[in-house]
Formats: sequence, structure tokens, C-alpha cells
Amino acid sequence: MRKKISVILCLMLLLTGCSYNGYDFVDTNYSFDKAYIKMPNQEVIVVDIYTWSDSEDGEQLTIKSTDGTIYLVNSVNCVLVKENK
Repeated sequence: MRKKISVILCLMLLLTGCSYNGYDFVDTNYSFDKAYIKMPNQEVIVVDIYTWSDSEDGEQLTIKSTDGTIYLVNSVNCVLVKENK
């Protein structure tokens, strides 16, 4: 009985995407087309995304635009969008 419960708990942990000691069991990175970034002067710019990544804590995003500009932005000031094509 204990073995069954242990197996079920492990499967639940793997399937929910929880992390342990900074290791993600399930990759939760997604692809996005555009980023809406709020700049320090409160202007919002729209950026076509070439690549993006987030920090381990998910607080900061690094976005490289299609024109080669790199933005380091707090996730509070950014919305990533995947457009339907």
C-alpha cells in the first residue's frame, strides 16, 4: 500500500510541473510572437520576439527582438502574446 501511495505522489509531482531544488520536472517554457513592454516613462512598446527566456525565479524576462535589441524586463511590466495565425 505504501509503495502505491509513493508512486502516485511521485506521478502527481511530475505531472503538475512542480520543481525541486531549482529543477523543473516539466518544461513550462512556451513560444510567443510579441511582447508588450511597459518602459520607465510609462510608454508601452510592442516587440516582435526572436527569442526569450526567464530567470529561475520567473521575476525577470530577457527578450531578444527580431531587430536584435535585447530587453531585460521585470515580468510585471511585460505581457507575452502568442497570436493565432
